[in-house]
Amino acid sequence: MYLSHVNLKNFRNYREATLEAPPGLILVRGPNGAGKTNLLEAFHFLALGRSFRTNNDRDLVLRGEDGLAVRAASQTARGEQTLEIHYAPAGKRVVVNGETIPRLVDYVGTLAVVAFTPDDLGLVKEEPASRRRFLDVWLGQESRDYLYTLQRYQNVLRSRNALLSRAAPRHEIEPYDHELVAAGAKLTALRARAAAALGPAAASAYADLAPEAEDFGAAYAPAVPADGDDAEEIAPAFERALRASRDEEERRGLTLVGPHRDDLTLTVKGRDARRFASEGQQRTAALSLRLAQFRLLGEKRGDAPLLLLDDVASELDEERQQRLAHAVRGAEQTWFTATAAPPGLEPVANMNISEGIITASDRRGRTAAPDDAGT
Repeated sequence: MYLSHVNLKNFRNYREATLEAPPGLILVRGPNGAGKTNLLEAFHFLALGRSFRTNNDRDLVLRGEDGLAVRAASQTARGEQTLEIHYAPAGKRVVVNGETIPRLVDYVGTLAVVAFTPDDLGLVKEEPASRRRFLDVWLGQESRDYLYTLQRYQNVLRSRNALLSRAAPRHEIEPYDHELVAAGAKLTALRARAAAALGPAAASAYADLAPEAEDFGAAYAPAVPADGDDAEEIAPAFERALRASRDEEERRGLTLVGPHRDDLTLTVKGRDARRFASEGQQRTAALSLRLAQFRLLGEKRGDAPLLLLDDVASELDEERQQRLAHAVRGAEQTWFTATAAPPGLEPVANMNISEGIITASDRRGRTAAPDDAGT
């Protein structure tokens, strides 16, 4: 899939910007602070209803304005679709082909996206929450069933934690246990099956990127281990773990077991990547997870996701830049931000950005009609 037409209104430093784009690799160039990352962030917000830089949607709105809008035409294997996302203090509104979608959870996955950012190093270096978020964003775009299960689990978990935090009696908490186990066992099963495919895909991607032979491993580490990856096999183990942790939960006032404590174990040369890998190896590992996400998501959906690479090449040596350029050739459309074209990349078009104004040119440098962007 690819975006053929995009309009931004009051998004970050773009008061009004319109652009047309072909399939292929789009190089987004400009000095630091011009708005290159903001453009990719707008695509991510359109696809997922969330930024990859902030959890506060208000941060995305141009200073002095109340709301924003991102509109696009997307070309997919099933034809063209028009997408809109609007944000105002009252909340978000999403529209597909002119029809308002009541809930964001029913919209996510309409436009699939995979984003590489400099912060992806946190996938390896940070706490398990970053790796759970990786799983959720990937699998939520792959399956509505996964999103519904995740939302159901999180809702029950919040309610149960609220009861534990105020020291509610056990007879009030126990009715939530069955629902927590049912949703949690299914969520664990879905993650386990996906991670079984992720491991080989990430190892293959790492081999594509690394100039030397280094085994990379990515394995699911569920908070509730079970004999099997079926929800019916996981549920009894989850029930036993809840019973065993009951006294400690009551002392601490929160739920201590369940998929909200899952992790991915990442290894390079058989050793914990978080503790023993060099920063270059960690960065390659993070890129490998994203490439695996991109490939698996495309295979599952039958349509390659939109690929966003934000200032990724600046942290890689020339050989890894060339290897990355080769690895992303399977994308139907890739948006790559840089101050200059990295080696090995042959863009079909350039988007030149200066102070929130976008000027498009083709691969020969011929300038198209400027858009009406302004600050």
